[in-house]
Amino acid sequence: MRKSLGIRSWEAGQKIVREWEARIGSEPVAVKDAVARFLTDCADRNLGWETVRKYRLLGNELTERFGGRPVDSISVDDLAEYRSSWNMGPHTAHKKIERMRAFFSFCVGRGWLSENPAAAVKIPKYHKKPTLPFTDAEMRRVMNAVVRYPDKPQGRRLQVRTFINVLRYSGLRIGDVVTLSRDRVSDGA
Repeated sequence: MRKSLGIRSWEAGQKIVREWEARIGSEPVAVKDAVARFLTDCADRNLGWETVRKYRLLGNELTERFGGRPVDSISVDDLAEYRSSWNMGPHTAHKKIERMRAFFSFCVGRGWLSENPAAAVKIPKYHKKPTLPFTDAEMRRVMNAVVRYPDKPQGRRLQVRTFINVLRYSGLRIGDVVTLSRDRVSDGA
C-alpha cells in the first residue's frame, strides 16, 4: 500500500503500519453494535436506571447520527460537529461529553479503537451559581400555599407540609426525599 502518513519519523510510521496490520482480519464494529454492547455492559455493572437512561439516550443519538459507520471511523471533527448540533446549557453539555467519553473509552478498552476521539472534544466553560436556600418570606409563601392545598384524600395536606419540611431542613434533593423510607429516619433526625 502506498499512502503518505504525513509524518517524518520512521518509528511513528512503523507503529501506524503495525496497527493497520493488526486490524487486518478483524471485522470493524459498527456504532450501533458498539452502543448495544455498551448498554449491555452498563446493565451488567448494575448502574442506576437514570444513568442507564442517559446512556441509552446518548446511544440512540450516536446510532441515529453515525449508524452503521465503523466506530474507528469516527473522528474528533465528527464528534465536534455532533456537539455543535446540541441545543442545551453548558452544564448539561459537559455531562453529555463525559458520557460520550465513557462510551468511546469502552470502545478503546475492547480494542475497537486505538484512542478515544471524545477525549479531544473540549468541554464548554460555565460558572455554576450556588443554590441558595429560600428566604423567610419565600418559605412563608410556600407554607401559605400548602394551607390552600386540597386535603383530598384526608391527610394529604399534612403529607405535603411534611414533605416540604423534610426538603427544607435535610438539604436532600426532591428525588431522594420521594424515595426516603421511614426506616431511614431515626429519632426525628
